[in-house]
Amino acid sequence: MSGDESDRNTKQKDKKYLTVRPIWRSQEVTGWLHIMDLIYVSSRFTADGRATKGNWVRDRVRSTKVDQNSKPIPGLPHNFYDQTWLRALTPKDRKALRVREEIDLSHSDEIIR
Repeated sequence: MSGDESDRNTKQKDKKYLTVRPIWRSQEVTGWLHIMDLIYVSSRFTADGRATKGNWVRDRVRSTKVDQNSKPIPGLPHNFYDQTWLRALTPKDRKALRVREEIDLSHSDEIIR
């Protein structure tokens, strides 16, 4: 759900990617997704601590960059959308977005540990 911009000044093996937040996505859901990314990375290890087979995840670096031209995904919960961006929509555009009821984006204590 985030775009990536590669750091062009690094070698391929040391390449880092800057995350670019879509203008329409809320900061709340961005934080929630960062936790989900960490869960995914932690799942890439076996019980004895070795990395599983397959391509490794990209080395993403959080940035404050925002993609102003990103097209919103319709039908998401209200709190997935940036509220300032949402208020700026025309009534027609907001209706077409089909915003759903807000959902709880908190993670359990077990996940946070």
